[in-house]
Amino acid sequence: MSSRQRRNDRERDGPGSGRGEESYQAFDLPKAPLTFVMHAREGLQGAIDLSVNGLPWRQKDDLTNSLAGDRHYAIETDYAAKSRVIGSRLPTGRDNVVAKFRVGQGTGGNVSSGILKKPASKPPFLDAVFNPEKAAGGTDPDTEEQLREKIPTQHITFDRAVSLQDYADLALSCPGISKAKSGWRWMHNRQYVVLAVAGSSGGDVSPMP
Repeated sequence: MSSRQRRNDRERDGPGSGRGEESYQAFDLPKAPLTFVMHAREGLQGAIDLSVNGLPWRQKDDLTNSLAGDRHYAIETDYAAKSRVIGSRLPTGRDNVVAKFRVGQGTGGNVSSGILKKPASKPPFLDAVFNPEKAAGGTDPDTEEQLREKIPTQHITFDRAVSLQDYADLALSCPGISKAKSGWRWMHNRQYVVLAVAGSSGGDVSPMP
């Protein structure tokens, strides 16, 4: 996330008014791209807090198993990185849907050292924080064209590597990887697979697992 995005990373907006007679009512977020963060139990989720009539709603991957009375919502993001929230069944009210969210993701988050000074939480004993090293690992979402190339590869491998080509295909399915080549190498009387990758536009891929 860039320093400019970091200063404006918390946005508060009333996406709109709920209409109880409408199922799966959706609201576009006014700013993009929405930041996504990893939660221990829920996995990757949008950095957004949604409340309706002052009550918090819970973010779900989808609304397949949500009932009309559940305070659940889901997030949809298109290829242009624009997101919208969809409620399972919103109560009727004027400007009663309020979202507090964070924007900024991708390579813009690979900021220099000393830029990040806002902690995710601030215990009473914490005076200040900063990042001593340059942030790394941020990659931009795949474009529609990149997805067209990667999705067939993912179906070929089914997340398993058997042949040398499988290793290269799996690498190409990872965000930020534009080229991959695999080969055999003998070390200490054992045969290993060696994988060489290159990042998109010369990007650094060393932080990737």
